[in-house]
Amino acid sequence: MSRFIVHDRVGVKGQHVPVDEDSFLDIPEEYYDDLSKIQEYAQDLEHARNELGRIMQIVSHLTNVCNTADRNLANAKQELIKGLGLEDGNWAIDFEHKQIGKVSKVQKPMPRVV
Repeated sequence: MSRFIVHDRVGVKGQHVPVDEDSFLDIPEEYYDDLSKIQEYAQDLEHARNELGRIMQIVSHLTNVCNTADRNLANAKQELIKGLGLEDGNWAIDFEHKQIGKVSKVQKPMPRVV
C-alpha cells in the first residue's frame, strides 16, 4: 500500500521511513480539520521545494552562461589587442566610435552627487 506520510524530517526528501504497520491508529473526526491543514502544509512545502529546485537549476545555468561569456569576451578582447600590436595594459573599447584606448592610471575628478 502506498502512503503519503508526514514525519519529522530525517534523511533525504522522499526517503522511505520504516513504520511499524501495527502502530497506525485511526485519527478521530474531530482532528480532520487539523489533518487537512497538515496535508495542505505538506503539499505547499513540496511545491515550494520543487520550485526552488527549478530556480537553482536556472541560477546554475545562468552562472555558467555568464562565466562562458566572460571568458569569451576576455579572449576576444585579448586577440584584438594582440592583433593591433598594442602593449600590455588595461584597454577600453568604445563601440560607438569603434575605437580602443588605454585606461588612464590617473582618475579624473568626478563631480560628487549627493
